[in-house]
Amino acid sequence: MENARQCQSTRRSAKVRTVRRITPRITACLVGLLSAAPPASASERDLIGYTTLAGRPGALLANGAGIPVAQVEVFAPNTSDYAPDQTSPMMTGKSFTFRSGASGVSSHAEQVGSLFYGNSLSPAPAVTDVQLFSADSFITGLLRAGRANRAPGGVGARVVNNSWIASFPDDAQNVDVLRRLDDLINRDDVLVVNAVSNIASDPFPTLMASSFNGVTVGSLSGSHGPVTYDAPGARIKPDLVVDTGITSNSTGLASGAAALLQSEANARGVSLGELATKAILMTGAERDLRWHRGRASGKDNATAPLDFQQGAGQLRVDRSFDILLAGRQPAGASIAPAAGWDFARTSRGAAHEATYFLHLGTTATNWSAFLTWNRLIEGVTADGGYSTAETTPDFALSLYLSKRGGRRLVATSDSPNDNVESLTLTDLAAGDYQLVLSSDVRSYYAMAWTADGVSALPAGLTAPALESAPSAATTGAFMTAMPEPGMGLVAPVMIVLALRRSVGKSDRI
Repeated sequence: MENARQCQSTRRSAKVRTVRRITPRITACLVGLLSAAPPASASERDLIGYTTLAGRPGALLANGAGIPVAQVEVFAPNTSDYAPDQTSPMMTGKSFTFRSGASGVSSHAEQVGSLFYGNSLSPAPAVTDVQLFSADSFITGLLRAGRANRAPGGVGARVVNNSWIASFPDDAQNVDVLRRLDDLINRDDVLVVNAVSNIASDPFPTLMASSFNGVTVGSLSGSHGPVTYDAPGARIKPDLVVDTGITSNSTGLASGAAALLQSEANARGVSLGELATKAILMTGAERDLRWHRGRASGKDNATAPLDFQQGAGQLRVDRSFDILLAGRQPAGASIAPAAGWDFARTSRGAAHEATYFLHLGTTATNWSAFLTWNRLIEGVTADGGYSTAETTPDFALSLYLSKRGGRRLVATSDSPNDNVESLTLTDLAAGDYQLVLSSDVRSYYAMAWTADGVSALPAGLTAPALESAPSAATTGAFMTAMPEPGMGLVAPVMIVLALRRSVGKSDRI
């Protein structure tokens, strides 16, 4: 409890606290002890629609099998422990690779791992291959932060979970880490899920939640944007919420949901990369009456694609599963109105567009489409060095009603700063539509759409989906041994394990 009390006292007296670093360990500042948090339970899977999905006979074929994952953890207080309990029933049958050296049991790692890939609490219980990292070695060893001529190493996983937050006192260091993470995601086609703070009034965390290419997960009571870090203007984060009240748990469940979708795609012969997974998760989210694009006082909010607190909404893996199985449907042809997705590249030439043709035979009670793309990092240079110079393509997404002799704009989403656009329409009338996306440079993207009140998806949803082309991202060389730690980094101001349900001031760091 001493660490927690010290952090609480410091937070009340000052906004920023510099923590002395004992190389190479990052010193942690805990929100609370795990014993103060409610234990993970199967009911948390109900929040994301997993129980409903698992109850469909024959729907799930893989349950996470075949998807290697990685879990990154801050050391437990006064220890070098960053691993779950390998002997617990939750971890039976799992194979762990310790990428940051030997480790004892961390109760936080056990809690998060149980929801991420645990045998009875996770939406991806059949995951068996788990890479384990300490947060310090993930930053300095794998991402190789501060090492100007070294590209990030290979993480050896398709889904990575970061249920912790941090910030260096120097902006240049934070930017270096964020851009290296974005490069890893895009280069190796890795989905990285990042947590926010448990407290809505807390500043938005710099690491890793401010990443462009990752999936930032919060809760209805967690911290949120707008975020301006390493960006030309305000961006909306988180991308999704899972209302467990404990953002570590929310992030673990979302990571498991991503692993589940990728395994179910594999089982059906479909290649589902990180961009398409992100788009499908965001499109399938549930948007309740509190959800609103941008600020509630806004009218159209065409430049604000998400809700400031909820992002795309509350994660529903059952709805995302339906979108996945509706199949990949390419631009230039008619798409199924009920659901679908695509991963592609905008056209050559000046326009850099893609058009999808949509016919609605009846009114769609709710119709939505989400488009996402990656920030691009220069990476390895021609002279063999490494650069974190970035380019962020600028996309717009518009829906037109086809009219004789032309078309009429129905809605548009054109954020100047986010790498996501969305259209969320109610009572969309029957008719012929064109869903058009455009970008300022030729770029890869992923898009998904869904509708309520139109033609139903196939019963049972067990048939193979449309075959998908391989991901365009270059696959990096996976490593089984941890690279040597980097040198010269200054200690983070703070790293927080997002453990405890917020109930009042006493829970704050």
